[in-house]
Amino acid sequence: MEQFKTKKALVGYIRSQIQTDKTFCENTVKTIYSRQTSDEVATKDTRHVNGRGFMKGDALKFSDLAVEILKNGSMSEDQFKVASPRMSHYAKQVYRAAVENDLIKKVNKVYEIKGFHKN
Repeated sequence: MEQFKTKKALVGYIRSQIQTDKTFCENTVKTIYSRQTSDEVATKDTRHVNGRGFMKGDALKFSDLAVEILKNGSMSEDQFKVASPRMSHYAKQVYRAAVENDLIKKVNKVYEIKGFHKN
């Protein structure tokens, strides 16, 4: 079980994993896509400023990529090279999603990850 002393260190770890681990990046795309509202999913656009889902400039491109990943099970290496730098900007949102789903807990002043993004 991974442990981190600060939230900043944990978010840095998440960012690093998004940039270097293709499966982690794929799961990030799917996670952020799943946080879009139903009208945002339908239009592949960002319509609400709610701290969830894709930013306006990313919504169309990465909604399409998320659908492709869900359909095919993965992204290509070329898609990973394009997606990973952009998806790393979503590290804090991935952190929040993991906390909401009880995949990260703070225990005795230490952040612990359990089974995080390993689907």
